[in-house]
Amino acid sequence: MSKMGQFLFTMEEDASEMSREAFILKYGKVNADVWDNVYLDTPYAEYDLDEEWADLEESDYF
Repeated sequence: MSKMGQFLFTMEEDASEMSREAFILKYGKVNADVWDNVYLDTPYAEYDLDEEWADLEESDYF
């Protein structure tokens, strides 16, 4: 696996174990979409959205 592939795999693994806020602190807001994708693809994921995300509809993600 390439270094970038391994890095993405590591981020996805961390995303499944971290809150969104902790993930952003570690990887930066620019990579928040990785966390979002992990949780949007996980059935019945429970997490609190930031206020800026609270008004978005599910269709806004796709």
